[in-house]
Amino acid sequence: AMLTLAMDDAQSQPSVPALPIEDAHDLMCKALVRAGGVLCEEMLKPVDGVKIADVAFLNDQLVIEVKTLASDRNKLESVRKKARSILDKWAASGHIPHMPGEVSVNLGDLPAEVAEDLLRNVGNRIATELTNANRQIKQTMERLGYSHPVGLVIIITPWHFASHVGVIGAIAGRNLKGTNRRGINGVLAIEIISDGDNVPDRGLAMVNFTRTEMVPANPVVVGQIVESWRSTVSEHLGVPFPREDRPEGEFERMYLAN
Repeated sequence: AMLTLAMDDAQSQPSVPALPIEDAHDLMCKALVRAGGVLCEEMLKPVDGVKIADVAFLNDQLVIEVKTLASDRNKLESVRKKARSILDKWAASGHIPHMPGEVSVNLGDLPAEVAEDLLRNVGNRIATELTNANRQIKQTMERLGYSHPVGLVIIITPWHFASHVGVIGAIAGRNLKGTNRRGINGVLAIEIISDGDNVPDRGLAMVNFTRTEMVPANPVVVGQIVESWRSTVSEHLGVPFPREDRPEGEFERMYLAN
């Protein structure tokens, strides 16, 4: 399994206004600054051909790059056709039941080899984002002269992207093995409601995935980031952020398996 711990869905939540995915990047950067971070573009002069990360927490030598997945790849025709062909192939071999029509598949309910096959094909977008983020984080670390840097990628997705943030963690686990993308110590995956007509029947998930063989981001700082995000979104939408049924300041944490 790509994840070493199971994740339970949070409690149901009331309908709230949608946050356009296009607004999420700048809103997260605002939340990171409120949590104590500094915008890297305010510290580092531009260099031709060099892209830097978004925010740094100087005392923790923590460098953060924010990525948003602006389109639901499940709804892209080419991806849907490929996913359908994969499911039909495995159904024909008797590994899974035949699933006609348009279906929503929970990867955790599929045999491991089927889920892996789907992940290889659906995960290309996330792999590309991780590659870009790794480059930006490492270049920023070098320019800041950090001796013990920690890199964190925040991935913001519509809640219905690839079924669950657990899928994001599984795909990240595939792409953050061994010596791959060593500028990234972990991934913080955050769900948002980006479509007012598509409201989840469970709580929005925020999960901090950490590479088992690398130093994690300071959990206190990550907790501050999560709380700052909640308050910043609440202020932006004009409604309380939908709470999860767990103690204040706590959130899901998983480890990415090698």
